Parts: sequence; C-alpha cells; structure tokens
Amino acid sequence: MTKMDAVMGLAASVIGLSIGWLARRRPPQPAPDPDARFCRDCRWCKPRPMGAPWPTYRWAVCMHPSSVRDAGNMLVTGQLHPDNMYQCSVMRTGGYRSEDSKHCGPQGTFWEPKR
Repeated sequence: MTKMDAVMGLAASVIGLSIGWLARRRPPQPAPDPDARFCRDCRWCKPRPMGAPWPTYRWAVCMHPSSVRDAGNMLVTGQLHPDNMYQCSVMRTGGYRSEDSKHCGPQGTFWEPKR
C-alpha cells in the first residue's frame, strides 16, 4: 500500500463520517402552538417508569375510560388498571384502534387539564 492509498483511504473515511453526522442532524423544530394539548398536561395521563428511577412520559398511559384494551377486567373489578390501558401515543394517533373511532386523535378530543 502506497502513501497515496493511505491518504485517500483516510480522506474517504473522514468524508463518510461527516456525511453520516450531517445526515443525523435534525432540522430545527418550530415552537409548539401555545394552545397545543400535550398529553403530559392532561389529567388522564399517567407517566410510567420504564427502566428509569423516575416516571417518564415516553411510555405514558392514557387512563381515560375509552382507552381500555379489554373491558372484561374493568367490568369485574370496576377499576381502571394501567396495564389494561393503551399508551397515550396510541390514543393520539389511532394506532391499534384505527378501525375504532374512540381515540383521542391529534386534536386531543378527550384531553382535560390537570387539576
């Protein structure tokens, strides 16, 4: 291998790394609408600690009665349990319930402010 091959290989590596770094950069996001309805501000949102010592909103669960996965357990016990509820992200996007019209949607149909 000649010195020229080594220099060209090094240059190719630098270019490849810089292209990879530039491709990962995200464009700046616009500021959220002040009237936006975020799940973290909703009274039905219950944050979950998934591997973190503190509750996080990434896997937050929607505790609204329309978010029940299986109504059988709720009808027997009369209580809503977080393990039987859909995540907030599923309720906002329709997700698993796309055929069902009982999801919150991007507009936050079931959103209520925290008390």
